[in-house]
Amino acid sequence: MFFKNSLLMVLSFFMFSGFFSYCLARPDIAPIKPTYLIALILVSAIIFVMFVKDNYTYFYPKINYWTIFYLIVFLTWFIIVDVKYDKAEFITLFLSIISVFIFVVFLSFDDNVQQASRRGVLYATLLNIFNNIYEFLNPIAFFPLDSEIGVLGRSAGFMMNPTISGLVLNLGLVLSISLVPKRLKSLFIYITFIAVFLTFSRSAILGWVIIFLCFNYTKVIEVRKTVFYIFILVSSFISLLPVLIGYIETTYTAGSNNLILRLQWFVNPSDNVDDSESERGMVARKAWDMFLDHPYLGNGLGSTVHWDHTVSTHNIYLSNLAEHGFIGFFIVPLLILSVVHGANRRIHSVTIPFAFSSLFIGFFTHNLLTDLFFLYACVLVSLMNYNSNRRV
Repeated sequence: MFFKNSLLMVLSFFMFSGFFSYCLARPDIAPIKPTYLIALILVSAIIFVMFVKDNYTYFYPKINYWTIFYLIVFLTWFIIVDVKYDKAEFITLFLSIISVFIFVVFLSFDDNVQQASRRGVLYATLLNIFNNIYEFLNPIAFFPLDSEIGVLGRSAGFMMNPTISGLVLNLGLVLSISLVPKRLKSLFIYITFIAVFLTFSRSAILGWVIIFLCFNYTKVIEVRKTVFYIFILVSSFISLLPVLIGYIETTYTAGSNNLILRLQWFVNPSDNVDDSESERGMVARKAWDMFLDHPYLGNGLGSTVHWDHTVSTHNIYLSNLAEHGFIGFFIVPLLILSVVHGANRRIHSVTIPFAFSSLFIGFFTHNLLTDLFFLYACVLVSLMNYNSNRRV
């Protein structure tokens, strides 16, 4: 039991810390080859399966139904749609689907195993909070100034991508909040907000707000304190905005305009449109037009990646609509439904914020179904739901 718990805690930590991805991007610091990672995962899986014995609970969680559904859609569209599929996208998505089954096997034990996994997520979240704050104070902490990987002035830590960093922090908050002592919950929530805010990702910041409201609804935070906390946050933001803008202008001369526009967007969204927002609108219209041209069967896998734009849709719903047709819109909502359906009150503090924040973030990223940390979180919440209902 100790070995299983330790293995899953370490797996969760590396899944949510982004350390391996960072090492792959920075071979000058810690050279790790992708083949080593694959070998490590395979060896871990073999060792872990040795401990499965007669446990067959991994057949029952409802997320398996979604996985089978998506696999059928995936393979059926591959066979019947008369388009040239992108091989790399096909392999990536297929491996992501298989990884869901693997995660179910890994996590389909008792509550102790899932709690150990969440403890690994908590430790990774604390590391990510530290990394984001440290990177904001020291812009070259993780990447040199001339690097094309990081975004100067927008903290991301090991995750490298600020939006992904914010998403991982929010997921970590949802998954690990119940492990934090009651007297420290509020502190943990607001320190997480600081780390999310320093990504300057509007979607991540708004995602944190949704999680905060869900925590209020599920009594994670006392209702009487909520108004006070909101007042403190808003007052602090307004009073510190000029100081923060001044700091950004003197510290991040190269990217200060973009960061300042992002800050001012929260004060007046209609009058502060930056290049990122304009780009997202352009690719969104393109994906919608592609859907209207082929609404039933779509345009094929990878058609929103390998096209005449340098970026994809930044929207998983538009991406699936354009690639799979009308049925693509239901893929992510059905995934979330399979995770939280039938949840009882004991885990509403996890399932409700997870569901609403995940559905929301889908409007700002097209990578949800290939981000292993998100799929891992889905499996973990699904099994928490399953075990909670089994005890009733």
